[in-house]
Amino acid sequence: MDMINYYTANVALGGDLRNVVSRKGCTAPELALLRMIHGDTAITNISLAGKVKADSDTERDRLSQIYGDDRVNAEFGNYGELPLDVKKLRIPKEMFAPTNPISLPPQMRKKQVAEEAA
Repeated sequence: MDMINYYTANVALGGDLRNVVSRKGCTAPELALLRMIHGDTAITNISLAGKVKADSDTERDRLSQIYGDDRVNAEFGNYGELPLDVKKLRIPKEMFAPTNPISLPPQMRKKQVAEEAA
C-alpha cells in the first residue's frame, strides 16, 4: 500500500461563507468530492497535514462509506484509479493556505516564492 498525503481544509457548507467548518484528514479525492458537494470555491485554506497508508481501492471504499457510492461514482466513475495526488485535481492556488508553502503542490511553490521575491 502507498503513502498518500492528507490535508486540512475549511469547508463552507453548501458554499455558505457564514457556515464554515474545519475538516481534518482529507485526502485528494475527498477534496474533489467536497468541491462537488459544496461548490468549487467552498473549500479553502487547504494545507498538508501528513501522510496515511492507503491505495485507490481502500480510499474508494472509505469515501463510499462516508459520502455514498452514488456521489463517489458520479465524481470518479464506477471503475478506475482515484486521483491520489492533489496536483491532478487542478485546484486553484488561491484555495491553499497562503502561509504554508509546503501545502502547495511543488509547481506552485516555486511560483509563489518568485512572486513574493518580486
